Amino acid sequence: SYLENVLGEPLFTIVGTPNDICQIATTQTNGSGVKQAVTLDDFGKYQFTLTRNGLGTNATVQAKCSKSGEALVVYQAPQPVVKSVSINNFPTAPTPGQVVKYQIIGTVDDECTQENTFPGSAKTTKTILLGKTGASTQIAYVTVAASISGIPVSMVPGEKFTWAVRGTPLDTCQLTVTFPGQTPSISTITLSTAGSVGYTTTLGTRTGPLSTSVACTKSGNASAVSNVGAASTPTPTSAPVAPAPTTPSASGRLTKICVAADAGAPFPTGCQTDTYPFWSLSFCSPRSTSGAWNLHLGPDATSATLVSKDSGLDSPSICSDPSKPLWITLGDMIPTRVTTAQSFLYLVRWAYILNGKVVTKDYPVRISVS
Repeated sequence: SYLENVLGEPLFTIVGTPNDICQIATTQTNGSGVKQAVTLDDFGKYQFTLTRNGLGTNATVQAKCSKSGEALVVYQAPQPVVKSVSINNFPTAPTPGQVVKYQIIGTVDDECTQENTFPGSAKTTKTILLGKTGASTQIAYVTVAASISGIPVSMVPGEKFTWAVRGTPLDTCQLTVTFPGQTPSISTITLSTAGSVGYTTTLGTRTGPLSTSVACTKSGNASAVSNVGAASTPTPTSAPVAPAPTTPSASGRLTKICVAADAGAPFPTGCQTDTYPFWSLSFCSPRSTSGAWNLHLGPDATSATLVSKDSGLDSPSICSDPSKPLWITLGDMIPTRVTTAQSFLYLVRWAYILNGKVVTKDYPVRISVS
């Protein structure tokens, strides 16, 4: 006979003459078999467990004993109870952005294919396993239309700004950014569980339309266009100098930031307006010697504090000189507590390897704000 042990597997018991010697043969669904010799105990019993996986859907267990004769039992695996699939707790009129928790209930260990259709987007499918409980809890986010925020309508070269893409939580979007004078940059982004992803961008030196667009799987499309106009005409200078004091605006906001450096510095100098408190240096660099461009703030090379590291982009569309194909941007922020004309000394440190040795060059830079 057989029952089930505490783990739910088939438990077989042979009952016969005490101390009898028996041969046990198990024949499984696929025709394979297992044989073993056992001795019944002083009470004429012997118990053993086989697995459901090993036995399959049905099997036979036969015992041939020296004294007690033969016996045969047929094992039949339990059949699952078939249930109709249903979806519970799914709201009929959810609000945009709402988190929806619902259950799919059906037959134990069943495999289901769920299809989702969002307005204006292609149908998506996913596989759901109901498992031993015959139920699976799912989380869905109600569609939120895609949007792009934080990109100013009008900017100047070198301006730094923070912006974000918003839409349905966990949505997948294709982001396309076209900087002035560059080929489009295309990337795939995934929105957070809050339905957003943020960026900080520092513009280069080009002017013209800056176009940003997203195409999201669920949330649809959104775009933003900004006009990057020319900055004020740079005033050449041969050495870093402090600016002449000026009277700040009534609101305390400073509008002019100037960059001055010694002759021979590899980056442009001059002034830009309406970027306070952000400023940046943008220049082209040789690929072979662009190992590390760093920006330090301080009075001299020994006590300066590192405030920024290089960010390079292989961009021949901007860097037309074949010997300098890397577009480098370094920048920092003037403390917002500064409301009167002041200047700050930075060091642009260039380190690269030449003939197996590290070569370091420092370029003093005076940043003046007024």
